[in-house]
Amino acid sequence: MLAALFCGRSANASVIITLDQVDPNVVAKGSGTLDLTDLTFTGTANTGVGIIPSFGFLGLGEPTTSGGNITINDYIGISGPTEFGTFIVTVASTSSGSQLVLNGLGTIGVPVGYVFGTPLSAMATWDNTTIVALGVIPGVYTWTWGSGDHADSLTLFAGVPIPEPDSALLLTLGAAGLALLKWRSSIRCIRHAPSPPYSSHSLPITVASEPGAE
Repeated sequence: MLAALFCGRSANASVIITLDQVDPNVVAKGSGTLDLTDLTFTGTANTGVGIIPSFGFLGLGEPTTSGGNITINDYIGISGPTEFGTFIVTVASTSSGSQLVLNGLGTIGVPVGYVFGTPLSAMATWDNTTIVALGVIPGVYTWTWGSGDHADSLTLFAGVPIPEPDSALLLTLGAAGLALLKWRSSIRCIRHAPSPPYSSHSLPITVASEPGAE
């Protein structure tokens, strides 16, 4: 069980996007890595940097065209919400970083030439507005795709904080970890204990060994 808790999703990537009210502005930040192996590449496209909640659309990153758009490699096959608010189209005031586009129609866009597993860091800001004014319904929205080692996800925290790790879970993991260390230590003690002076008529003694040890 400990192996599953500590290593269960070690092969999987993920991206988290936060959409927060920062003083008079709304700021979106996205970071993480993506495994798009199980998605279908549909081509290269130009799109705007902005937000359309009713379409589940969010575009972040440094503009790559003279018109202020971003160029992306588009992949289809993600599953999740088709929207996260009402029909309001709002172009970002400023944007920077990696090109990252979420579309509720089932697609995700990444920088042209993106190598799966490479860290992404994207940002966009809407000046002098609020999350509600952008048409966003606050909440947590998650899109998933792939299976096995290639299972992946993108989660949007819109106007809500990212939850802290559950304290009870942390305590449980801590106690389990200490118990495991204690067990391993006791096994080592048994292994390295001197052989007792049993006579040839003594009963056979079976010494416990650590799983996997020969």
